[in-house]
Amino acid sequence: MKRATLTLVASVALTGAAHAGAVAGAHDGGYRAADGDFLDVASANDRIGLDGLDCMHPVVRGGRISSKTCWGNGHLGADVEGEWKVEGDVVTFRGKRYTRLPAKPPALANPAPAPTATLVDPTGRPWRHNGSIVMADPATGVIAYLEAKASLKPSVTVGTVLFRGALHPDRPVQGTAYAYKVGCPAAPYPVQGAYSGPDTLTLRGAGPVRRGCEVVGYSDRSPHAVLRFTYLLDD
Repeated sequence: MKRATLTLVASVALTGAAHAGAVAGAHDGGYRAADGDFLDVASANDRIGLDGLDCMHPVVRGGRISSKTCWGNGHLGADVEGEWKVEGDVVTFRGKRYTRLPAKPPALANPAPAPTATLVDPTGRPWRHNGSIVMADPATGVIAYLEAKASLKPSVTVGTVLFRGALHPDRPVQGTAYAYKVGCPAAPYPVQGAYSGPDTLTLRGAGPVRRGCEVVGYSDRSPHAVLRFTYLLDD
């Protein structure tokens, strides 16, 4: 997946050319295109990341953005220039539209206490979740991995916490879920949901979107936005 990182200054130049932040007027935060490409905007350093390059002193003139000092992997790279347009929460660069991702969702009412660790001794009953087996314990309000699927094993081990909150079968379920990525800290985000009968649990919440390890936004289209669990009957 190709990503473009954008850092903008907030100063305004009242001439024909201006630094990008003055003309673009883009809000800080992460932006995503329909094909999954990203921009993320932060008002600092007079630097813009486009086409995988860090470009210094970007200039916007006549609906185009350009920079002649662009760096990649520690080396001076090519110049960057292209169409640039901002309409509210939508940035268009070279004809591709990037929509701003929501900021971190507000905490749910009556949130669970902040966890002291994301690794516990898994207790409760076994459930299947997205190819992994987890243990859900209403007494502690914790869902933790018992056997992670192969693709998760570099970042998830036995006892890694997936959810912490209110987990009683006869009440609405709400709390904090945790998304994991190899080499990165866990990314917490609020979720809520309910049991459908005794053997199905579904939780929903705008999941984190990362640039590297940094969480740049939250989206209902994140792969972490819907968590489904199916009870495994045990002897």
